[in-house]
Amino acid sequence: AGATPVYTTARVLGEGTAPSMRFALNAATMVSFGGEQTLHGVLAHRFSGESVPSLSMRARARQFSSFVLMAGKIAAPDLFEPLHAVIVKDKDDLLLPLLLDPLPTPGEFRDAISSLSPEQ
Repeated sequence: AGATPVYTTARVLGEGTAPSMRFALNAATMVSFGGEQTLHGVLAHRFSGESVPSLSMRARARQFSSFVLMAGKIAAPDLFEPLHAVIVKDKDDLLLPLLLDPLPTPGEFRDAISSLSPEQ
């Protein structure tokens, strides 16, 4: 049974136009990276009573090639905070489930912040 693809927005910055970014390997080591960078985004919405759709991402590498796929957050204009990473190489074909946290509804947000003290 094949999965239904979702439409995403993508921003591709070519080599030379993309700013270099960095991420931490550990507390003492930062790695800088450049080259072509692609950022993908998807807007998934649902109405009350609907179940949360299960999403997955497919990553495929060509023969004799490899790349590092990182999923995480952009914390600053030049800082990426990876939460997960995998090396994809030599005709690997990975199907990775995406565990997403939906944004709260206005009512859920109001309930969550009502318990905060004024100092918070």
